[in-house]
Amino acid sequence: MPKELKLEIEPHNFNTFILKSIFSILSILLLAFILFVFITPNLNGNYTLPLKIVVILFILILVTQFIFSPTVYLYSIIISETITELKWQKNGKHNSKKFNNAEIKTELIPSGKNNLYLKLEIKDKNSQIILKQHRIGEWTFDKLKKTENEIEKYYAQHRIKIITA
Repeated sequence: MPKELKLEIEPHNFNTFILKSIFSILSILLLAFILFVFITPNLNGNYTLPLKIVVILFILILVTQFIFSPTVYLYSIIISETITELKWQKNGKHNSKKFNNAEIKTELIPSGKNNLYLKLEIKDKNSQIILKQHRIGEWTFDKLKKTENEIEKYYAQHRIKIITA
């Protein structure tokens, strides 16, 4: 019976993720701009209004995507009998936290159509953290489900307190 549960993945390259997101948003907005120009032919060559609308929409989408809904990427979970250590990236910034005698709650939660995320709620006497790992990079649906099952199995074998939803 293993003394610890380890899950270690390469940290995610958020620069390429952000660039891909920006490129896809720009592509959609460019297409919307072109359609808008063809649908409204009475602009008489004055395309500043549609261009301003596209720029405002682009800024709003970026703000909501990267500021109000930050992207979390777990890349290391180590659980032993007394210490639980997490390492994750939030919008590309590396973070880590250790917990003593942690209580862990795992749950796969639906988010949109056919899209789940793994919610990890970890707390000990001094602190609490909730991380929501969406499908990104190596985190596929199978990886989310397998991680939830491995954590539950580890806790069941070691009779450590765990709460599952």
